[in-house]
Amino acid sequence: MYKNSRTLIGIFFILMIALLGCKKASIVTYHIPKNTSFLVQSESTLSLPFGFETPSHWHQQPPTRMRIMGFFVQEYPPNEIDISITTLTGDAGGLLANVNRWRNQIQLPPISQKELRVETKTISDHQMNIVDVKGPQKRVLVGMYRLHDQQFFFKMMGKNPIVAQEEKVFYQFLNSITLDHEH
Repeated sequence: MYKNSRTLIGIFFILMIALLGCKKASIVTYHIPKNTSFLVQSESTLSLPFGFETPSHWHQQPPTRMRIMGFFVQEYPPNEIDISITTLTGDAGGLLANVNRWRNQIQLPPISQKELRVETKTISDHQMNIVDVKGPQKRVLVGMYRLHDQQFFFKMMGKNPIVAQEEKVFYQFLNSITLDHEH
């Protein structure tokens, strides 16, 4: 009898836990306001520590969470070329890590520090590192500009022939950069 009562009590507790633990499943949604204070609404409200001349055939795209500014080139099909300006604080992960991320974006394997090739140019009395990564189908051309605690990335990525056609214009764009006190 003692054994049966223990069994009944055990079954009772299991049933109580099952009944109390089961609630009707429902979907809960939350509305969290997006912090957009860092987004730029238009070129007229843009406050950058430098100026530049936008090539006439580049058309500005709205900023995104990661991009200060982007451009498309109307002469090319959508997604064939992507031009952007982004910024990160500090060393932005380091030069090699950034180059390997760009290599990955165009389906190339990572490289070592020893294999890293960077060209340095002087723009407005500041050093700009230039990286040119060519894959079998796509190419990435990036100018990296450090100003105070910010690292700015001027990046053009797209199919090899299109980037080749825009390369001269991209370098003219980089050379047009002037520091805030200069414009």
